[in-house]
Amino acid sequence: MANKKIRIFLIVMGLFTIAVTALPYFILSNYCTPVTDDFLYAAKSRDLGVIGASRMWYFSFTGRYTSSLLMSLLPIHELNFGIARLFPAFLIVALLSSFYYLINSFRFFSQLQVLLLTAIIFPVYLSTLANPGEVIFWLAGSITYTLPFIIFLMVWGYVVRLYYNNVTADYFSLTLLALGCIALSGSNEIMIFYHGFIVAAFFILTFKNKSPLQKLATVMLIVSITFSLTSLLAPGNFGRQLYMTKMIHSQPSIVHNIKFTVKVIGIWLYLRNKRMAFIFMIVGIMSILMSVQNDTYLRKDFRLHPIWVALFFFSGHLLTYLPVTISRTEYYPDRTLDAIYSTYMLFAVITIIYTALYYKIEKLEISKSHYLIFMTGLLGVVSILSDSKTNTVKAYKSVLKGEHIAYKRAIDKRFKTLYNNRNKSLLKVDPLKIKPLPMVFSDVDTILHGVNNFGYEIYFNIDTVVSTTTAK
Repeated sequence: MANKKIRIFLIVMGLFTIAVTALPYFILSNYCTPVTDDFLYAAKSRDLGVIGASRMWYFSFTGRYTSSLLMSLLPIHELNFGIARLFPAFLIVALLSSFYYLINSFRFFSQLQVLLLTAIIFPVYLSTLANPGEVIFWLAGSITYTLPFIIFLMVWGYVVRLYYNNVTADYFSLTLLALGCIALSGSNEIMIFYHGFIVAAFFILTFKNKSPLQKLATVMLIVSITFSLTSLLAPGNFGRQLYMTKMIHSQPSIVHNIKFTVKVIGIWLYLRNKRMAFIFMIVGIMSILMSVQNDTYLRKDFRLHPIWVALFFFSGHLLTYLPVTISRTEYYPDRTLDAIYSTYMLFAVITIIYTALYYKIEKLEISKSHYLIFMTGLLGVVSILSDSKTNTVKAYKSVLKGEHIAYKRAIDKRFKTLYNNRNKSLLKVDPLKIKPLPMVFSDVDTILHGVNNFGYEIYFNIDTVVSTTTAK
């Protein structure tokens, strides 16, 4: 057990790492505004009502009923865009909480271990996302991709807690997890397949081991299959396929799918060339597992070799990605990559933890190993703050340069121009000269009625909105 001074030092170090990571994202969140599809959802909700808009999306464009309903519920009216500023900050807090909740669900971790593991996973995850502008700061993208990942972590954290209690799930638990499955089944196609794969594995495991959670597993499986089919077979998906195929002129093939799968695996192994963050996560997790055990450490008698755990997650990825691209229900590489990356983050952490427990890594005397913990923490902070390619560094640079303030002034001026030119037939707007990274990912373009302009046209009732020039 670590002595009092060392424990305090580790707690401060973990909280400091979390705070340093979250700070620039909170600052940028306060300057965030709706973009592209956000205005389109708001306009349809304004004109058709929440239920009417949700029905329209389901039958004409997408089966993602969860994101369609939530986007239709959000209060974007006139130039009141407060929700766009609050939601990214909420997501950051929810991501941190969900990581902590899931890790804390495994009872063989001490509270200090839970904090330190969270302090590793949270910064690495945020700092190495492919495009946080799309999945954190864009309202529609975050509700479609990041919010389901948070729900996914909470759902399976709750299941793990029930597993350790070794009791039959009550009606409250059944209802709560059924609602979670419904929400995940209507989110995005990658989450639909991956969550479904985990549910199926959980169902087989409970019946094989004659677990008291057989009833829960059955309910989750039935609900997930039913509502996943409701989403995947939605009439709107066919219309979206035709529209997107026309826009991007691409026909994904099985060969393309396999090539992209291999590319994603390679990107994961190298973490987009951010090797410092990857080394930090591996070394940090192993050192925490070895060094900061409590006296009531619960060691399980693991019989399944770690290689099978790795293959389980890998097969889950294949069963997730291939059906999505073959069915042509997902078209955006960056968002797809971030959704897949979420599963790989879980894959790495769980495999490392399981391997450590499988080989019965004994706890070391803190006097012999706490220096490893200290160096790991310092390496983590350095890796996040020194690599110019990480999102966190880009966010700090934007904040220090004041780009977020200049961006907000420019975008507010644009919105006033759009608002004052309602009912016009044509409006030309200048592209943004400053786009703070990693917050902004898109802008108006020169394509008539393009996807980046269409939301403005519908929301502000302008026939054509087009960029005066293409920004460099």
